[in-house]
Amino acid sequence: MRTMMNVGTHFPFASRTVSKLTGRWARRIYLAILFLLLIISTATRLRSYFMARKIEAVLHGLGEIHLDAIAGMIAPHAINGRQHPAGIGMRENRRQPPERARFPRIVDKIDFPKPVDLSALSWADAFAALHNTLIREYPFTAWRRIDWPGLYDNYRARVVDAEQHKNVDAFRHAVRGYVYSIPDGHMYVHGPFDDLRRREIGGGFGFAVAPLDDGRVVCFLVVDGSPAAKAGLTPGAEISSLGGKSIEDAALAVSTLWTRKPVSTSIQRRMEQFRYLSRAPVGTSVEIAFRKRSENAITKIIVTAADDHYEYLQRSQPPGPVQEQRRLLTHKVLDSGLGYIAVFGEDPEIVTEFENVLREMIDRKVPALILDIRQNPGGEDETAARIVSYFHNQKSLYEYAQYFNTDTGTFDVLRSGTLYVTPRQPHFAGPVIALIGSNTGSSGEGIAMEIARAPHGQTLGFDGTAGYFGMSGGSAKLPEQVVVGFPIGTSLGKRGWIQIDSDYRGTGGVLPQIRVPRTYENVLAVGRGEDVELQAAEQELLKAISKKKGLARKPVSSEGLKSR
Repeated sequence: MRTMMNVGTHFPFASRTVSKLTGRWARRIYLAILFLLLIISTATRLRSYFMARKIEAVLHGLGEIHLDAIAGMIAPHAINGRQHPAGIGMRENRRQPPERARFPRIVDKIDFPKPVDLSALSWADAFAALHNTLIREYPFTAWRRIDWPGLYDNYRARVVDAEQHKNVDAFRHAVRGYVYSIPDGHMYVHGPFDDLRRREIGGGFGFAVAPLDDGRVVCFLVVDGSPAAKAGLTPGAEISSLGGKSIEDAALAVSTLWTRKPVSTSIQRRMEQFRYLSRAPVGTSVEIAFRKRSENAITKIIVTAADDHYEYLQRSQPPGPVQEQRRLLTHKVLDSGLGYIAVFGEDPEIVTEFENVLREMIDRKVPALILDIRQNPGGEDETAARIVSYFHNQKSLYEYAQYFNTDTGTFDVLRSGTLYVTPRQPHFAGPVIALIGSNTGSSGEGIAMEIARAPHGQTLGFDGTAGYFGMSGGSAKLPEQVVVGFPIGTSLGKRGWIQIDSDYRGTGGVLPQIRVPRTYENVLAVGRGEDVELQAAEQELLKAISKKKGLARKPVSSEGLKSR
């Protein structure tokens, strides 16, 4: 057996020398590595900073520098959704687009797409022309990974079959299915769909269910006199199955073809599927298995869908702001002393009214404000940026606007389309909470985004916003009185990435910074007509005010203060 010679025993001086050299050089190497890493990190930050400033300078015609080096990774399909200007996520999505591309051209003028009339063509030819138009002009192809060939192959066969059999309803149904396959709330299809809708979901069972955070699915509403009520279903019952399927599987099988708009986010899709679970053709019978809260036994009932003129569907909507005589703005001071403003859309005409209401609340020393945008489908971005400006104390970017340019066939950034949030008077310095939900869409989501960014602002709700923030404006007229609309642009944030619009995974929108939990108690309160979200916002603001007053009264001692 070989043995290793002990250097310390035979050469003690050499041992001490090696030990000293090893320790000294190890420290030197360690410090050198740290220094090198510091240099690399600093160089990377400086490069990003100067590249960012350079791009923004180009956008504004300045001789200095602004945007972000990451902007060079923007997909050429990036664009945002409201109306495009006549003359001119909450945070940005932090993921990079699925493909890299050079930063788009910055231009002073864009030749916007014009409406196309395909109504004189055959059904198949009109559908093909619509499809080619969307391939060329739809801005989120890469972002949402739209499978255009797959969509075309699937729905063209239906269109061709409908035309061969001269079946107008089948043609309209195919076009609607095609449009609703694109997860974008700025897609729409208008036409005579009432008969088709009634045929497929005109019947209601008279109940509404919701998935809880703990995984259970609970019935939170049973309409008096409805088929469900007559069969013995009661609010609070835990639903286990419907139509022979587990309640989760039954919900997954529900089509969202007849929702108000195509759903953009996966969260919204799931909630709409549960909501439309209680719809069916009139006369359809299903078995429901449920357990009452106080019982362990499973009860099974048979319910038959009745023609309710969609009353049960309307009742399944959670409580929220009520628009008065088509007014876009309502306001009041709540019994708690907090201010309340509901905005139902962004129109330039409401700016002066909003400013006057805000000034009145400041004069009355209203300590905090609730801005309700839960029923806000959008409007004009300039108005949205103006509304939130009263809650900011520093100028910040709202968006860079990128559009499809028919003159070049590319997606270009419109220099004059850049919007900023510029602080204005009267400035509301107190805390503000924006109530948001899945019906908060388009420029309404811009308000939510900027309130979340405000120094004393927060968003609150059960769920996030709808997740469609592109620039609308494209349209095509098809045969049989069908009109299809689509976005033609995207909104880019300060890093040059698409903001708010949902991506290919269904992730997007502005999320609530204060999420109201979907508990058993909260869901049943919604069924009783209580505005749980508004109550939660009041509680949060009153708590913040109380805490602020407590800090103001608390004497500050010099003891314990640490010097820097």
